[in-house]
This record gives sequence, structure tokens and C-alpha cells, in this order.
Amino acid sequence: MSCVSPCVSRRLTAIVRIAGTQALHVHLCADETVVVTIEPCSGKIGLRDTGDLGAAGRAPRFVALSEKVNESPTLLLGGLMRLRVNVCGTLSSL
Repeated sequence: MSCVSPCVSRRLTAIVRIAGTQALHVHLCADETVVVTIEPCSGKIGLRDTGDLGAAGRAPRFVALSEKVNESPTLLLGGLMRLRVNVCGTLSSL
């Protein structure tokens, strides 16, 4: 019997190939998705948006979260959960 966290289900995440590297697409809510990559040379974790997240002024969140995750990679899951709550909350208030 395997235990799967509700935030890491097959419907909410997908591993895709972008420019020869694998990336993790994490569905936040609605049409909002964040792409998680690992830089092959440095090993740094990067987060970026797909769609309107950056246009909505949320790009600084990705930079801050990327920096925190690179300092302590165990923060990735919690950071993605907080990002999901923030994005969904922002979208619902529009």
C-alpha cells in the first residue's frame, strides 16, 4: 500500500522535457502552472511561471521561493503549497 500526498497526484503534476531537460509542471489552480527545473551545471532549483502568473505581478514570489529552496531544498513542497494557496486566493478575490 502506498501513501500519496494529495498535493502530489498525477493530475496535479507532470514531468515534461523542455529544451532537452526534464521539468516538473505543478498545477496550482485554474490555468496557473509553475515549472520547477534543476540547472544541470549548478544544481540550483528554479521556479518559473507558465501563463499569466508573471504578468499578474507574482514573479517576485518565484524568485524569493527559488532562493529559499536553494538554501534548503526541503522547503520545496511547503513553498509550493503556500504558492498554491496564495495564487488561488488572489484569483478568487478578482
